[in-house]
Amino acid sequence: MKTKLTKATWLFLIATTVFSSLIFIIGGSLIKFIMLVPGISAIIATVFTNRKWSAFGWKFSIKYALLSWLIPILYSALAYVIIWLTGIGDVPNPLFIERAKLTIGLESDSTFQVVTISFFYITIFMLIPAVIFALGEELGWRGLLFPELSKNFSFLKAAILSSFLWAIWHLPAMLLDNYGVEETPFAFRFIMFLLLVVFTGIIMSWIWLKSKSVLAVAIFHASHNVVIQMFFDRITLDKEYTNYFKGEFGIALVITTLIFVYLVLKLDKSFIKNQ
Repeated sequence: MKTKLTKATWLFLIATTVFSSLIFIIGGSLIKFIMLVPGISAIIATVFTNRKWSAFGWKFSIKYALLSWLIPILYSALAYVIIWLTGIGDVPNPLFIERAKLTIGLESDSTFQVVTISFFYITIFMLIPAVIFALGEELGWRGLLFPELSKNFSFLKAAILSSFLWAIWHLPAMLLDNYGVEETPFAFRFIMFLLLVVFTGIIMSWIWLKSKSVLAVAIFHASHNVVIQMFFDRITLDKEYTNYFKGEFGIALVITTLIFVYLVLKLDKSFIKNQ
């Protein structure tokens, strides 16, 4: 017997495809609002299928909020420490230090102090606006798509499928909007990004399942974005092959997120199996 997707799933996927396509066709300043499309589509799907609003998961737990903030920092730190220790990239980037001092208004000559204050400034204060945009995506991917797929698929299948579709949704931006432009072949960038999104998506699906909170996964998403894009990427001084390893389009984060996927599946095996 074939597994059927729910009406909410179909409507969400259709609305997301249509609205995202329109934004890329129109272009211009509308592109900055692309992250809101999955959330808007999820709301539309919820309204027209009489899906319960509570199905998104609105619980708030300090435990899972902190865990969602911390996990991206841990797997990112591990990836970049490997890059720095192996000499693939250098640290710190002098340009980052100078810009950080100007942005935060520091007059300290201590590199350690500037880096430390910058880290907490980025991962805490810059996190707040990032969560709003991340929620625009997570209402769709983890708030609707993953739980709807979970009605007919196992945890792992639902997590992988929803994360794969999430990754594919980014493809037009990579092709048309210069998203992820690095000095590496496009095929390499896309494969690394696809794997990273699937691995992080599995972890985020687990967090949603444990917390029943779309807010928690929005914090995770935002923490991932700011700590990588605004801190670790910028503090790293590139060498010849650094771009093959750093960032969301390099191999280092793929390796470290895979480690965390293994830990989640291994340590919480009984919980996941019963879902």
